[in-house]
Amino acid sequence: MRKPTICLFFSDTGGGHRSAVEAINQGLGDLVARLSPDVPKPSIVVENIVEKSHPINRHFVELYNFLLRHSQQAMKYYYWLIEATKPNDSEFGYQLAKPYVTRALEELNADVIVSVHPMSNHYLSRALKDMGRDKTTRMITVVTDPNGDFWSGWACKDVDLTVVPNELGRNRLIELGVSPDRILVSGMPVHPDFVKPPTCDAAEFRAHLGLDPNRLTVCINAGWAGGGNMTGVYRALADAGKDVQVIFLCGHNQALYERVKKEARLSTTPTAVLPFHDRMA
Repeated sequence: MRKPTICLFFSDTGGGHRSAVEAINQGLGDLVARLSPDVPKPSIVVENIVEKSHPINRHFVELYNFLLRHSQQAMKYYYWLIEATKPNDSEFGYQLAKPYVTRALEELNADVIVSVHPMSNHYLSRALKDMGRDKTTRMITVVTDPNGDFWSGWACKDVDLTVVPNELGRNRLIELGVSPDRILVSGMPVHPDFVKPPTCDAAEFRAHLGLDPNRLTVCINAGWAGGGNMTGVYRALADAGKDVQVIFLCGHNQALYERVKKEARLSTTPTAVLPFHDRMA
């Protein structure tokens, strides 16, 4: 019997899509480990397909991350541009991405595709149809935006199932023309590590960072990109004069990391400054 394949596709625009894919991947891995020996265990493939599909799409990803890191106030214009031009669902965009997408689908020979990014849904579903695989390869979209006005790229009518975090997302998909019987409300993907006992307790971890094990601790998280006015938040917290200490996560922003380390040395608030950290659980 052929070993089935599940493909998880995403893009590194910020860190939310990758963290959702990692949660799904680990959850599937845990389920696969419980299968009886006589059941074929599926292969699970994870691929950041959007930025690999074409240089233009890679530039969209790079622009997104640049704005997220350096100019979050300009993100609304990026969203406006994407919503107005819909590069995810344009004929021109599809023809550019088609050679890579169809080649990847042919090589991976997936039984199930899970798309965790709005830029990949329409290209993948259309490529499956063009290849005559739309009846044999099931496609699922997992929405990672927990609001009621997310980008229309999440709504692909040809997808077999779209999973949304809440009723707001369900209503938005219906508004965009997705059939209600193809929508499942099941919450956000959460890594299984968050429901497992911690490998060390909070006091031990604080001591490991050089902080007081028992003092009230505030975590300032600048996200995957290390953007936003997090240094302003840090200064305001210090100015408040509260009896707290801080763990400051700088994400993938080396300049922010170096800047906050300098500020922390001069601050009266005990602070542990960390770069990107992928063990939040």
